[in-house]
Amino acid sequence: MTNNTSLWSLSYEVWFYVAAGAVALVVTGSSLRGKVWGLILAFTSMAIFTRLEASYFFIWMLGALAYFIGRDPGRIVMLLSGGMLALLGAVSAALGTEVNSLDIGWISGLIPPRLLSLMLLGFGVSLALPPLVVFAPMGRIGKMAESCGSMLAASSYSLYLIHRPVLKLWGHMGGDQAYTRFDAWSLTMFALKIMSCLLAGWLFYLLFEKQTVHVRRMLMRRNPVTPPAECRL
Repeated sequence: MTNNTSLWSLSYEVWFYVAAGAVALVVTGSSLRGKVWGLILAFTSMAIFTRLEASYFFIWMLGALAYFIGRDPGRIVMLLSGGMLALLGAVSAALGTEVNSLDIGWISGLIPPRLLSLMLLGFGVSLALPPLVVFAPMGRIGKMAESCGSMLAASSYSLYLIHRPVLKLWGHMGGDQAYTRFDAWSLTMFALKIMSCLLAGWLFYLLFEKQTVHVRRMLMRRNPVTPPAECRL
């Protein structure tokens, strides 16, 4: 993973679901054996998170709990407040890291710790997401934005997989130098990098991720699942 550092999150994702499944097994399990196994899995996952960053688990739980918030497009206040909190968390997290293009010495003491900023970002997204997913865009521009968003969402996982190698390629070509000020050249390079990552992610999606359904159907045709005898008429 040294050449594609974004994949670090996969190790977290596995244990997120192990922990959630263990809790579900303890809460809903009907047998003592199942509950014991659930406790063992929960303890194991918590032990793993002593070596990982537990704050990311809290952020994941915020997103999981957001599923249970009622989806109502009329909750504009929740949408706007969540968006503002997410923006505040994103900005403070960015400022909490090394920023080469800005001198923030005079406000560095006011910036919260980066992990707290990330939790604020996760909390804001968790508030904004339930009303946002059922919000119907109005007007021609809104519908065009939704169409573009759907296209980008389809290739989002492919973008996640491929964007670091694309940026590494930029670095190999000499495009990884630090920019110390905002000007036309730095903004142009930034835009080109974003566009190249989006294009590479979309092409990667077309070649691989989009073909998952076809591969699954092909495997099912070659290895059809035969239902048990008691299920056949």
